[in-house]
Parts: sequence; C-alpha cells; structure tokens
Amino acid sequence: MSLNKNKMVREIGRRTRLKNRDVQLMLETLIDIWAEELVAGSKIELENFLVLETQTIDRGEHSGTLT
Repeated sequence: MSLNKNKMVREIGRRTRLKNRDVQLMLETLIDIWAEELVAGSKIELENFLVLETQTIDRGEHSGTLT
C-alpha cells in the first residue's frame, strides 16, 4: 500500500476536521516551499524524523550517457 497526495489530504482532513481543499492547499504550499529550499541548496530537517538535502554528483566525461 502506498500513501499518495490524495490519501494524505483525506486522512489529514479526517483527523483534523479541516476541509480537504484547505488541507490540499497547505500540503501543496509545503511541497513548493521544500522544493524551493532544496533548489537553493538548503537542507530540510524535521528533528528525529527526516532530513532532505540535495547532492551534486560529478560523473566526469560520461555525464548524461547510459552504458
């Protein structure tokens, strides 16, 4: 079983009694903010749970080729 955005919206709405459209707006805004921070090279950390950060990998002269 996987948890997609629609399931998250419904479950958060059920648990908080917020309207699903309000939950969806909050979730989409959170994703936008996280994406902007990651693109800017920042790290996102939810203490004792999750750390998100980007990493640049130099693949040398074979960059972009599949072998």
